[in-house]
Amino acid sequence: MLRDRERKLISERTKAALAERKAEGLRLGRPTTTPEEIRHGIAELRESGLSWAKVAEAAEANGWNRPSTGTPYGRSGCQKIYASIVLDREANAATIRRQAA
Repeated sequence: MLRDRERKLISERTKAALAERKAEGLRLGRPTTTPEEIRHGIAELRESGLSWAKVAEAAEANGWNRPSTGTPYGRSGCQKIYASIVLDREANAATIRRQAA
């Protein structure tokens, strides 16, 4: 039917546009709510060679808690924050490469 074809065309255009934006280095998805100070601190701790458990312990000792609930991040929370930082770095590098070209 016509509406099914139209729905499929819209889906294809949307997916193509998102893939193009991602290839350009644009970060897609929900923005982070974690304060930059905490993000920087977690990255610094991990890059100093600490295990995820030690990073989580240090984050809790520093009083770095989730803004939404006030609870500690824990290992998996610290890992997700660090993964987000890595994605931000990659997006920034892609932007710089694109601007230099």
